[in-house]
Amino acid sequence: MALVTDETNSFITTRIGGAGWGQTVGDARLDRDNSGASVVVAVSAAIAFPDDYSADPATGVCVQFVAVDTGSGGGDVYVIYGLMAPTASVAIDLNIGSGYGLGNIDVTSLQLSGPAASCRLLAGAAASGQVYRSPDGGASWLRSAKEPTGQAQTYLLMAPDFITGGKAYAATSGSGSAFSVTVDGGATWNQIGLIDTAISSIVDLAVSPNYDQDSSLFMLTWGSQFSLWRSLDGGASWQRVFSSSLAGVDSLDLVQLAPGYGGGHQVVFVAGSGGGAPAIWKSADNGQSFIGRSVPLPVDQWLVTSDTSLFLSGFDGGNGLVFSTTNSGLIYSSSVVGSHPLTSLALSPNYGQDGVVLAGNANGWVYWSNDRGASFESLPPGAVLPPLSGNISVAFDPQFSGNSTIYAASDAPDAGIYRFVIGSSTGWQGIDGSLPSGGMVGGLAISAEGTLYAANFQQVDTANQKGGLERSLNPAHPLGATFETVIRGLDDGATLWGLWLHGHQIWSIDTTKMVSYNKP
Repeated sequence: MALVTDETNSFITTRIGGAGWGQTVGDARLDRDNSGASVVVAVSAAIAFPDDYSADPATGVCVQFVAVDTGSGGGDVYVIYGLMAPTASVAIDLNIGSGYGLGNIDVTSLQLSGPAASCRLLAGAAASGQVYRSPDGGASWLRSAKEPTGQAQTYLLMAPDFITGGKAYAATSGSGSAFSVTVDGGATWNQIGLIDTAISSIVDLAVSPNYDQDSSLFMLTWGSQFSLWRSLDGGASWQRVFSSSLAGVDSLDLVQLAPGYGGGHQVVFVAGSGGGAPAIWKSADNGQSFIGRSVPLPVDQWLVTSDTSLFLSGFDGGNGLVFSTTNSGLIYSSSVVGSHPLTSLALSPNYGQDGVVLAGNANGWVYWSNDRGASFESLPPGAVLPPLSGNISVAFDPQFSGNSTIYAASDAPDAGIYRFVIGSSTGWQGIDGSLPSGGMVGGLAISAEGTLYAANFQQVDTANQKGGLERSLNPAHPLGATFETVIRGLDDGATLWGLWLHGHQIWSIDTTKMVSYNKP
């Protein structure tokens, strides 16, 4: 079987045994939109046979499919019904893009599985990374909700058990091109190799609350594009599940998992911008598919408190603002928090009961709310001048419900780490007496047992015991906390940013070498 063209019309023609072309099965002329308009296949064609194909028209299953790339946008997928020569066979334009307002689509690749009447089809676009899929022999078509990344020439290959397993592969070309996989019949695709992107920085990290059981990590990176990566084996291997090479995605800045992540509740949130405006995206299926929502301002900081509830902070040029939503971003309420951008947010360990939220800003202020973010006041109350300096990170003591103790860290040189007891302190107490000279700390994290950690933004200098982590086993000790500088296992020159804690494991990003450290 061959697709041929005389540069005016194109035909499917068949040769069986020693008979000539078109002498057993009649030739089928391709008509654009079944209107009689000629089609010239100037670039390529792909022919696919159903499982029950027969070369004998008398059987009634002399049926095949062909995809054509005209090079000018006039292609499509056709079904061919073979008839006994000299009767012409019938070619029907399936108009795979009609559901999306597209008359014709050039198609590079075509794959199918199953008998003609009910076969599953995948068609790869020639001018994009999009894949069109049909579950019913070409009667209806959907395009991928999350397509393979790339700009052109989407080639496809179905796994032998595609009908039951839903697995297929795609290879694309152009910016963002990659080798991608689908496990849901073509609805969503992830990149697993040969990815045309660079990684020049790690932007953010999210660790599963059930890491001991599921070993799940999500990582945001920037290079030639923003990319969200997912690992289900503790970082040994990664798939790219979302990126700014997809339509409607401009940038990706933050990633966070819902507190109940795991099992049947694998909710992932990403913040960034799309279509030139601030946006967040939510996935309820572990990053396989995302739904985007607009947000009032670019997201500086955020907290995910449930599968549907979030706190977001932004800056309107004159005020720090905290927005809250309980319906995944459909509706927001807001409150003013100082006059500078917020640099950190934290929830009380007993937020469900006490509704307490902390916020630190870029000008040395700490604020708290005891009404679930509806209003905030400064700490200490009534302060006229900033009690601290620099960008502030905040954290709660795990025994906050009993000791009302909170912590703050400043990234100003030599500023250090502070403690405050709500209801009794009149000012912030500096508690880190071992901070190396010139130390700048932030990214507070505290374990369930009460160990407090902070990243020192200095470069690691093992000879002078600088950089790395600041750690206190009992920062709430009434007679004074004891801190130590931890640099063992870190390379000289490493610059840590951010801390993510789970159980007895802690993660941080080295912004010098762009690697992540995992310290048990």
